[in-house]
Order: sequence, then structure tokens, then C-alpha cells
Amino acid sequence: MATLRNFVPSTAESVSELLHAWNIEEPAPSFEAPVDRSPFTISGWVLSVHEATHILIDIAGRRFSSPIDIERTDVVQALSEGYEGLHDVVKCGFSIVTDIPFSDVSSFDIAVGHEDSPSWLGTFFFEEGSKVQVGREGWLFLDNDTNNSVEQYTGDIALADQLKLDWLNYIEHFSVDADQRCSKWRFLLAPGKEYILPEYYPHTSSPQSTPNQFFEIFKANPRFIYPIAELTKHKALTYWKGDTHWTDYGAYVAFTQVVSGFNLDIEAFERHTKITYTIDHSTGDLAEKLAPPPLHPKIAFNTADSTSTVTFSNHINNNGKIVIFENSSALIHSTLVIFGSSSSDSLVKPFTLLFSRVVQVHSSASVDTSILNHECPDYVLLQSNSRFILECPQVFGTYSIKSVIADKLQRLTDLEKQRLKVKVASYQFGVSHKNNFYRALSTI
Repeated sequence: MATLRNFVPSTAESVSELLHAWNIEEPAPSFEAPVDRSPFTISGWVLSVHEATHILIDIAGRRFSSPIDIERTDVVQALSEGYEGLHDVVKCGFSIVTDIPFSDVSSFDIAVGHEDSPSWLGTFFFEEGSKVQVGREGWLFLDNDTNNSVEQYTGDIALADQLKLDWLNYIEHFSVDADQRCSKWRFLLAPGKEYILPEYYPHTSSPQSTPNQFFEIFKANPRFIYPIAELTKHKALTYWKGDTHWTDYGAYVAFTQVVSGFNLDIEAFERHTKITYTIDHSTGDLAEKLAPPPLHPKIAFNTADSTSTVTFSNHINNNGKIVIFENSSALIHSTLVIFGSSSSDSLVKPFTLLFSRVVQVHSSASVDTSILNHECPDYVLLQSNSRFILECPQVFGTYSIKSVIADKLQRLTDLEKQRLKVKVASYQFGVSHKNNFYRALSTI
């Protein structure tokens, strides 16, 4: 998460009256705060009106100072035309290293001093960068996220050779395993909406974006699906202003590509199933970070006539979530297992009308082989979001959803555990009784 450096002057005139020019170089205006106990350091340069001799900072009642005596010929060369007599102030740099850990500093006051008389400039304070950036026409996009989605889009991040090798090894081992099980499989990458709606995004795309680098690795593998062209064709419907994810309609567009990739008849499905949508107004995962959170319209899958039933859910949020759907009226009496990300929540809806049993596992394409052993699925879908490319799934065969669930459960309070236990116990575990396996995985 980026940390932003902000400044509030002591008075409106304080800086202009005291300084010709100045620059704080460390910490930078936007930076990654260190996670260790490294000491807080501030450095830069200053050209003062009254020939200040030192810089002072106050942090939580403690004062630190540094003489302004570091030679900065670069500053002189850059500003020599704007200030007469600048050759006399070549030594305009300063650096203060404190004994206070960086993590303990939320703000500090800064002053310039001449002899023993400080003149206070104002206060610097730090805050986390907003995770939302507002694009053109009010479209909201993710920002300052741990996956560096902006830098991935602009091509400022190169996939490391080891990361490429890890992905290749992971897919190779999974493919061999799936072939041995006679399971058909596909890998679906959900594009970030900035790739579908670049005209609203306040950054310039690059041919070296991480999804492009990723698909350069797997371009010869027909099992990989990145439906950017199909989603872009219907861009007004496939994503919505207030959320990072595709709409249910966008998910359905991706669904048709996966179905075709499995060599199944999408036209037969659409003849068999009545697909309708409604327009909902909702606060998405981006809009909810704003105050007040705005509502935006989105296209939602109409499940009023659905014959699919949730026969098990462990009610875990995000990673570790398992939901099972059964549908005796489905077009295909087969099992699909989805190892997906948050985008699979909308993607799973049409799949529950196509397959008689769908097991949705939130793991961002990490595969738990114990689930494959238990289900013996006819079809397997690996699904992830484009911004997660920088992290390869765990070495194939080592991922355990049970461990992820156990870690989630350990963080719950006793009351939360009791409520969760009641919710899980309410399911009848489906017609096949296979769901007892998942109840055991989610034991509290």
C-alpha cells in the first residue's frame, strides 16, 4: 500500500516568506512504508530567504536537527538562472536520521533555523493512498492496491524469469494430472476493467502490460482463455462504474467462451435455458470506499426461475470459500469444479444451469488435489483475475484448502464460530451426500 506525504503550512504565507525554494526528497511524495523498524529519515534541500543554517523537525515532542551543509551542485545548476547569488549557497542540502522507527511516525513539524531561532514552516503527515481513482465520466478504478494494478497496466512491471518458470511448471503438472483423471480443463483470466474501458482510465496502456506478458508464455496453449475482445465488444454492459469486477452479463460473455472452449454446444444451452437480466442499483467494492458511497446501475443475472440449489456453503469470505450447487434439471449431468477468484461469484451462476453439480472453491486458481480426488470431476476450470498474475499458485499438489479454512476459523471469536456452525449445519448436504466431505474440511 502506497503512503502519501501531505503538507499543511503553519500559515498561508509561512513558506513563501521564509524560502525561495525547497524540496523534501526523503520520504518521497508517494512511497512504500517500510515494514521493519528502520529509523525515520528526512533529507532534501532548502534555499532560504534569511540564510537559515539548519533544519529542525519535531516528532511527538522530540526535536531533531541537521545543519544545511551538504553540497548540492545539481540544485545550483538547475536553479541558477532563477536566483541571483546562488553560487554562494552550494551547500543547501540536509539529512536527518532519527532513532525513531519509521512505523511510529505519523506526522512531524518542520522548521528552518538561524542560530537558535526556529521559524516553523508547517506539518507533514502521512496517510494511506486512496484505493479508488476516479476516471473519466465518473468511472471508478482500483488504485494503490497491493498488486500494483496501475503499474501492471502501464508496463512498468516485468514478469521475472523465475515467475514465468513457476507458472509454466504449475500448469504443466496440473495438465498431466488432469489428463490422467480424464478431466477436461480450461484456464480463464478475468481482465481488469481498465483493459476493457481504457478510454475512462487515467493511465496509458502498454503492450508490455503483465497480462500481455503472461499470455506470451501460454499463447500456444488453446486451453487459456482471455476474453478481452468479446468483453470489449459489449463494454457498455460487461463492467460497471462502481466495482472492480465484471457484471453478470460480462461473466456470461466469459462463460460462453469457456463453454465453447470445452467443446460444448452453447446454442443448445441457450435453447434449453431462459437467460434474463435485471438492472440493479448497487454500491460496488470501489464505490463503498467513497463518502458518501454512490449507487451505480449494473446488469444482474435473473435467478428467479433457476432450478439450481445451494446444497452446501461454508460461509467463508473470499479465500477458503466453498459453495456447492446441484441442479437435477441441468442440461449436462456432469460435475464442474471451479478453482476461482472473486470473479467466479458471478461466473458460477450460468454454470449452475449447465452442469448438474458445480463445486466453487475460492483459491485464485490454486488446486487442492484432495477435492479432485473426491469429486472426480468431468470438467475443471481454473480462474483468476489479471491483477493476480504476479503471484503464481502454490506448487501443484501442495495447496490445502483445509489449511486456509482453519486459518480463517482461528481468527473468529467464539460467538462468530457459533453462528457459523449453525449456518453450516442448516444444509442437508445434497442428494449425493458428497458434501459431508466439505463439512469435514470446514469443521469448527
